[in-house]
Amino acid sequence: MPVLGERIASSRAVSSRAGGAARLVAARLGSTRHGSTRLGWAARSWWDAVCSGQFLTRWSALVSLLVAALLSVPTIGEPSAANYAVSVVIAALGWMPLAAALALVAVLERRLTSRPARAVVVLGSIAVVAASRSFVNDLASLALIGIPTIGAPGPRIVTNLLTAYAALSLVAVITSQVRNRRVTVDRLTDALGRMRVGVQRTRAFVATTDTLLGDIVSDLRARRDALLAGTVTFDTVRAYSERVRAASHRLERLSQSDLAAPRGDERIDGDAVGLPTPPLLTRLVPTPWLSVGLIYVIAALPFGVAAGGTTVGLIAIVATCALDLAAGSVVRVLDRGPQGRARGIRFLIVWIAVGWAVMALATTLLPDIGVLGLLPVVTLPVLAVIVSLSVDAAQRARAEEMRATAVLTSIVRALASTTARALGPLHRAAGVLHGDVQGRCVILAARADERAPTRDELNTFREGTDRAFGDLTRAADAVDTGSVDTAGELERMLRAWESVIAVTTRISDDARAALAAPDVMHQATEAVNEALLNAVKHSAARDAVVEITASAEGVLTRVSSAGRLAAGRVQGFGSRAGGTRIVQEDDLVVFEAHIARDSSAAPND
Repeated sequence: MPVLGERIASSRAVSSRAGGAARLVAARLGSTRHGSTRLGWAARSWWDAVCSGQFLTRWSALVSLLVAALLSVPTIGEPSAANYAVSVVIAALGWMPLAAALALVAVLERRLTSRPARAVVVLGSIAVVAASRSFVNDLASLALIGIPTIGAPGPRIVTNLLTAYAALSLVAVITSQVRNRRVTVDRLTDALGRMRVGVQRTRAFVATTDTLLGDIVSDLRARRDALLAGTVTFDTVRAYSERVRAASHRLERLSQSDLAAPRGDERIDGDAVGLPTPPLLTRLVPTPWLSVGLIYVIAALPFGVAAGGTTVGLIAIVATCALDLAAGSVVRVLDRGPQGRARGIRFLIVWIAVGWAVMALATTLLPDIGVLGLLPVVTLPVLAVIVSLSVDAAQRARAEEMRATAVLTSIVRALASTTARALGPLHRAAGVLHGDVQGRCVILAARADERAPTRDELNTFREGTDRAFGDLTRAADAVDTGSVDTAGELERMLRAWESVIAVTTRISDDARAALAAPDVMHQATEAVNEALLNAVKHSAARDAVVEITASAEGVLTRVSSAGRLAAGRVQGFGSRAGGTRIVQEDDLVVFEAHIARDSSAAPND
């Protein structure tokens, strides 16, 4: 079947079928989670792209040029190679002023802030440009060769509208997905850089404080030995006690240090989450089912109907879709084989074979088509490559997002754990010095104030302080073996996020009582961590509000931040755990997690 899209075209029934084909292409572009239909997801994705402010891009310009100059060219005279070559030149010349007009529209849509206004401008301008194309081509043909193009205006306008909306929508949906993924990866990478700074600082802090604890223990032990070797009086014990008190206060101040990474320009490289761009041939992945065949049919169907009748058009639809499905199946089977450049070579061989099959079909149905029957051999593989590379870009962006999410989730936990490792021993050591060593100093000073302490009393003081000094050196080990107070788990996790997002926390008194249960505390911490991760992924918000309240069943964790969910990201998106959901409330994205008091299953990330 040939590809002269502006030739005398179709009936209302053909237009209706072509419109349905366009919708089917959109519906085949992806799938959703949690029971949403493919068509519903596609409609939301399409509308999100229309309102995004970046529907018209350099990629849509490139695809529109290829379609206009190769696939949907005007008809001039009888079918022949020479006339087709002239048609290509005229189509390219006619495309230029129309593309310039859409370039101005692209500038306007980026300046508009209203989503409905963007939709009106984009869809309306495409309609005007597509409807004008036949007349522009006529003018170009008259200016170049002095004769007009062939075909009734009505069918040609319908063909151009369907082709423009189908091709540009496909490109816009895919590029919108890729763009959203890239933005998400950039946000995650920025957060990852901040977190890594925090981890580096905290580890350096741990190394410093470990040395400090060792120095304090050595100093206090040496001064104690000097105290006991001399005359033990009230004044000498009090002087030693003041030394212990000063060390205790120093450690307590250090235990309250803010180890969060700064909010300024300090970063470390976060490019570790990025994936290298592979060679072109290795990026040719299977195309979505029917996407290539239906786009081709939309553009070429009017000519087939005009040249051979409705029966030829129906046969062309069925045969082209069948060939698309067959090609998709073969490519998917072959894709299990060796990768590398061989993958792309197999892809091209399959789609070139489809092009030859369509050529054979066209010459069979329309014997007088001549050399124009060769066009599918070129146009179908080119169209398949464009769709495939677009899908590959979306898949690689998704892979980068998943990798960045996993790395960030891991580093948040590492930072929370490292912070506990850094600050926990200091707080405990301060408590040991204040409550144990100073207590023993008070007892010994009281004895020395009354009389000279006995040898047994001095030995008791030595043995007790030795045990306390041993506790100081084992403080860090206690954190590493998991003996950290569970009640501080949520606080440590929130402190880890301070370098990325400012969090306001509100916990009701009843919820605090429920959080005393270790499993509830752990689940609440995991839920808040997942919510903050989603806040960073899906918006540029730097502030979030965490609210934890008690309910009859358990605890409700609610995290809200400014932002807007993208198309398809509805209730339940972003979490695989039961009892969780993400919803849009005005200008806020809200994450909710219901935690049962007797539940032990933690939310998944």
